[in-house]
Amino acid sequence: MPEINKSKIKSITKQDQWNDLFKFEIKFENGSEGMMFKKTQDPMCAVGDDVMFTLSSKGTIKIIKEGQEQYVNKPSTYQKDDDVIMLQCMFKAAAAFYSNKSSITEKQVIETANLWFDSAKEKLNGTTRSHQQSKEENNFVPF
Repeated sequence: MPEINKSKIKSITKQDQWNDLFKFEIKFENGSEGMMFKKTQDPMCAVGDDVMFTLSSKGTIKIIKEGQEQYVNKPSTYQKDDDVIMLQCMFKAAAAFYSNKSSITEKQVIETANLWFDSAKEKLNGTTRSHQQSKEENNFVPF
């Protein structure tokens, strides 16, 4: 992940448009330089501005507005985005599974989603990655 830098803008040069984005080459007093992409012709910064920014490995610059630095490089509580997506899917599946049952509580849906998530993670991280069932697996399929 790119780290947050702070420097004064030395120059801003408008480049050719790329698709529907306007490109600006920006050079900073600390020696950093790169391209910034905007949806408008206004770069929303000026030469002489002291700004915080990130510079990606591809050379893309993103200006960080004051007060927004807390949202940059914020570590996720999950190790992978895949885990977040899988957990969302399990909650959706659990809600759909119980949607026709009148006596189900929110707590039961949450417990089921977490159980399915843990089972899926165990299956993915375990040694039984084939499509054949392991001896411990049962034939229960919730959908």
